[in-house]
Amino acid sequence: MNSKNHNNILVDVTSDENLNKDGFKRFTEDHLKTSKKLINKEAYPEYFGNEIISGLKIDDDCIRLIDKSLIVGRDVGGSLHNHSQSSRRHGKNPKIKEIKADITLYGYKLRSIPMMVIDNADGTYTVINGRTRQEILEEQGFENFICIVYQPENANDQLATNDAMSKMGLKSNAENDPAGDLMIEDVYKEGKDAIELGYMKLTGDTDNQIKTIRSRVDEVCGNGVLTDLKRSMVTYRILNNFIKFGKVISFTMPGSAKEWVKNSKFKDIEPTEDAFGNITKRGLKYVVVATSTLHKSLMKAVILAHENKDCDIRVLVHTGTLTGFDAEQTYAHRLWKFRKEWIQMLTELSFAFFNKANYSSTPILLYGALPSVQDMGDLKSLKKFVSYSEASFEDIIKNNDFNDGLQDIKQ
Repeated sequence: MNSKNHNNILVDVTSDENLNKDGFKRFTEDHLKTSKKLINKEAYPEYFGNEIISGLKIDDDCIRLIDKSLIVGRDVGGSLHNHSQSSRRHGKNPKIKEIKADITLYGYKLRSIPMMVIDNADGTYTVINGRTRQEILEEQGFENFICIVYQPENANDQLATNDAMSKMGLKSNAENDPAGDLMIEDVYKEGKDAIELGYMKLTGDTDNQIKTIRSRVDEVCGNGVLTDLKRSMVTYRILNNFIKFGKVISFTMPGSAKEWVKNSKFKDIEPTEDAFGNITKRGLKYVVVATSTLHKSLMKAVILAHENKDCDIRVLVHTGTLTGFDAEQTYAHRLWKFRKEWIQMLTELSFAFFNKANYSSTPILLYGALPSVQDMGDLKSLKKFVSYSEASFEDIIKNNDFNDGLQDIKQ
């Protein structure tokens, strides 16, 4: 007997120990009993309890042996569709090599959450999650699999069932089980597919659409997978695919803000000298900073000014990824807060180091902001900073004028 089978928690998939007379390997009833004994259903409410995705249900005898011949795809949008594989951006699990090595070298763990399938009510089953394990076991000659069998809550509502399967397939990947890690591109693809296939409908204004998409993103991510910032970023990416107006741009991706400036009319200008090397016209340099990093942003502008003493420095800010459901208010508030704190910091530095010198004489100018919210104006127009007409941000909210203190400069 292979040493990997000494422990009844593991099944050596490479061994011929489970080989039947027909030349194929199969999990046995003893394997099934061990799996049922080792898996504590109460520890996994997302698979066996009240956290199961709405639209799916299970019974007490939900962990079963399912023959390979009974597993089929499902017709979604006119084509056969496997939810666990389709929920990944590139089809296959990017960690398939590592998972394969783990299963073949160390054995199939009977204590791990099994493959998940849905009962199609016609004697066949469709995989919700576990295609990677299915593929690896098939390569080793297995003709059956240990599975969690789900039932549709409403067998007459195929759209709702397909929707639930799509969400369950992705949420299961978030649990770091043998299926592999959830990736942000998988979440983006699932959300995009959900709208195209009619699982999720975008209605109302932009804020309602953002709430709808974000709710689904949170549902498929589960607990503790992807930060709030990344969830917001992918929410806006999904939204921007399906609307002509009301788009929201995220500048969290490295280089995205610089790319916007590079493609704009805001170009650096070198200083002009006369024949004797005297400066006749100062140059101009632009620097892009984030509203989330005030101290770092100020120092970045200071260093650029020191390195280019014959140039004026114009600071352009971006608001990163807007995490609030009201994109306009979040955008405007970040700019209000940054501008207020920028002035406060310069005032404190002037008092502490320069004997109350007027900081307005500095060559550094807080000039404007990159656009992020289409409902506030053209996404190709810079939001130049001008004086606010309102005394507080509460007044801006009251008057619903989130463009207060901003002036569009068209390209």
